[in-house]
Amino acid sequence: MHVYRFKISFEDYEDVSREIEIKSDQTFYDLQQVILKSIGFDKEMSSSFYMSNDNWIKGTEITSETKTDKSGNSIALLKEAKLRNYISDPHQKIYYIFDLENRWIFYVELTKILSATEGETYPKCTRSIGQSPKQFASIENISKEDEEDLDEFLVDESSDENDNEIFDGVDEGETDEMETEGEEGEEVNEESDEQSEMEEEY
Repeated sequence: MHVYRFKISFEDYEDVSREIEIKSDQTFYDLQQVILKSIGFDKEMSSSFYMSNDNWIKGTEITSETKTDKSGNSIALLKEAKLRNYISDPHQKIYYIFDLENRWIFYVELTKILSATEGETYPKCTRSIGQSPKQFASIENISKEDEEDLDEFLVDESSDENDNEIFDGVDEGETDEMETEGEEGEEVNEESDEQSEMEEEY
């Protein structure tokens, strides 16, 4: 029984990689499970593997969901497709997309073909380099630009409240004084009107 040793790397995180060993008669589903376990990702997302050439051009697809190709033929499923039936190159490259909606992309490259060690459990991660990114973004990981946009949004949302709170810091006594000033102003106007009428009589 042969064992395939694969190097797994993220498309967008060059400093993160994993080394995986898996038996040739195991499935792409087994390969997916050990990859996800090695990087700490959720296992319940749709995904596809694509057999690729040296330039990572996608070819034959193996998928997690039942679907057909452009010709109407059924596409092989992860749980049914065995690795040995698709590996044709000692340096085989496989393009792997996990979570078809958010598209986490991995490069899976065959680096060596070994003989299985008796009593060893496969598949397994034999080497881990770098800390993998978090699968789901959180508010703690928001970018600086997004944070500034969020601050502006919060300011706009609270502007009406700020307008209503302008007089919150004014004491009732001060408010009464403001009203009294208005009344005194009215009295002054009345006195000036009376004086004008007296001047006209003379």
